[in-house]
Amino acid sequence: MKTIQYELADGIATLTFDEEGSPVNTMCALWQQELNEVVAQVLKDREAIRGIVLASNKSTFFAGADLKALMRNQASDAGAVFTEIERMKKNFRTLETLGKPVVSCLNGAALGGG
Repeated sequence: MKTIQYELADGIATLTFDEEGSPVNTMCALWQQELNEVVAQVLKDREAIRGIVLASNKSTFFAGADLKALMRNQASDAGAVFTEIERMKKNFRTLETLGKPVVSCLNGAALGGG
């Protein structure tokens, strides 16, 4: 993966945000897809997981939406944008309701969706 690293060690699943080629982490299209993939992996590893850590390899935790991509949207993109937002919400809700403690290591700013 190019925006999220996943590691499971000693029962702790660590999801580290690190958007390749960017000074900050954003909800770019690739990050959205990889969030879907990493949450699916967490579900597969559910029995081995005792806790989940969300972290960042950047000097800030998260910058939020990919504003350049948002500016390219047209009115006709509304349905697809809504669907993607609902998918991201479902992924975060899945982590929240997994029955495992979730900790976010906030370093620096956590803006927008961060």
